[in-house]
Amino acid sequence: MKKYLSLILSLALVLGLAACGGSASTTAPAPSSAAPAAPAASSAAPAPKANPITLKYAHGDSESSAFHAGALVFKDLVETASDGEITVDIYPAGQLGSLAEQVEGIQMGTIDVTSVSTSIISNFNPDLMIFDFPFLFESYDHVYKVCDSEIGDGLAEKLLDSNIRLLGYWPIGFMKLTTSKDYPLDSLDGLANLPIRVISNDLNISTWRALGADAVPMSWGELFTALQQGTVVGQYNPYTLTKDAMVYEVQKYIYETNQSFNMAALLFSPSTWNKLTPEQQQIITDCAAKATTEYRKIHEAKDQECKEFLTTEGGMEIRNTLDVAKMKELTASVYDQNPQYADMVEKIRAMA
Repeated sequence: MKKYLSLILSLALVLGLAACGGSASTTAPAPSSAAPAAPAASSAAPAPKANPITLKYAHGDSESSAFHAGALVFKDLVETASDGEITVDIYPAGQLGSLAEQVEGIQMGTIDVTSVSTSIISNFNPDLMIFDFPFLFESYDHVYKVCDSEIGDGLAEKLLDSNIRLLGYWPIGFMKLTTSKDYPLDSLDGLANLPIRVISNDLNISTWRALGADAVPMSWGELFTALQQGTVVGQYNPYTLTKDAMVYEVQKYIYETNQSFNMAALLFSPSTWNKLTPEQQQIITDCAAKATTEYRKIHEAKDQECKEFLTTEGGMEIRNTLDVAKMKELTASVYDQNPQYADMVEKIRAMA
């Protein structure tokens, strides 16, 4: 009897446990009947991109410059078009080296993108010195027409031979000579042996020597200190760079000679380019074209804004005392010294 009672109790215990297990499986919600997952997904972090890319974009100007504004446009366009797969980190004010070092970084792949004056790039490919010829360009429209023609395309294609990819031409502006308060120029005679900082390429040096000045090649980063210390007493740059470099603190007079046009180029590293998919390359190409169009508008507005600042808050004075026609006559020798550019010069003049 005891054995029979014990058997009944054991059987009841097993059935009770089975009943508990059955209750859990029938009342717990199945995955398919769970509450919608959308709210949870919306608060979660976005899924990481399969092949995220970060581009290093270097330039030599301040964060208030037109160059930096253009870099920000490029960054926004690329990151939006790639849906965040490509991000762009900007390093302004020469953080990644001098202008020449930035171009070298493009060649070596240590810098992915930069915007640098063609006067600097011409040290790597002399064909780009065409933009430094004196009194060659008549207006912004003339410059853009040349850049967006087969001439500009040909220069970009040839630059690939130097392991540099050119994605767009970015204007810096027509050059204006400035001098310190101790050196007001009443005529071209005042240029005789006047130490003027020049961009370090043969054409710029030849131009200022033809005008009688003492041409002193010097990097952009050294300019302000050299003007401050009197190592040079003059310099030439567009209004934007004259303001950006705070030249107004050590210079007094502006001469609107417009003797040459300072062009820059948006450059991309070929080694980085070759790592991109065809789709990513197309994004970069399209965004560079859009950024170039937008930058040109930004620059022209900035140029006028800087002129106003320099002649008001900057305390500089415009002196139209130099005979520009005579300057053109004196610098004609620069063309004679560089006959290899004659065909291109003729085509550019015909496009004015």
